[in-house]
Amino acid sequence: MSFHKLLPLLITALLGYVLGSLKTMNIASHYIFHTDIMRIGKRNAWISNFRRRYGIPGFLKLLAVEVIKNALPIFLGGLLMGSENRTLGYAFAGFCVTLGSLFPVFNRFRGNHAAVPIILTAMFMRFPLGLTALALSAVIVWVSRYLALSAIVSAAVLFIGAVMTLDGAMITPVCAFLAGIVILKHIPAMIRMSKGTETKLSFEEDISYKFDEDF
Repeated sequence: MSFHKLLPLLITALLGYVLGSLKTMNIASHYIFHTDIMRIGKRNAWISNFRRRYGIPGFLKLLAVEVIKNALPIFLGGLLMGSENRTLGYAFAGFCVTLGSLFPVFNRFRGNHAAVPIILTAMFMRFPLGLTALALSAVIVWVSRYLALSAIVSAAVLFIGAVMTLDGAMITPVCAFLAGIVILKHIPAMIRMSKGTETKLSFEEDISYKFDEDF
């Protein structure tokens, strides 16, 4: 492969992985709420601490930042690959973003569940496929409260949808790698779910942070 053809892949991979590695909660707390999430409440940048401090409206703003941060490299990846390989560009960029979310270089390779970049990748590749992944993930999170399970199901939907509805010799392997990495990454979470020890997402209002020493 010539350097001219390899360059878009390298740019897509670097951009996708770096942006995927950025911690959305840190970005939102600094540049939208102008505070440091690591200095309040439980002093961690996980969803529970973020929601404790900023509530549901803040969580929705966080989600918007997450969507923009992950959608940008996927969109640019499709553009860089050209019109003939645009779907493959979306798939490859989505794989790199997901890799950054799961193994972020800026957080000692300890990442999140990556459901959002997976769903966005599916939407860019084929919008109905993305809507299916989104709907199933929403139902799973609402019923089970397990974010890890929603990521696994989203990755499975992306792979199955790519096999059934998309043409292209490279698209299916890229989606297979994405789904495989997501599943392997979440094996410990699946074990914890089977034992009932996996942390669940809570939608209930929590004001306990107001009694912390920092307030």
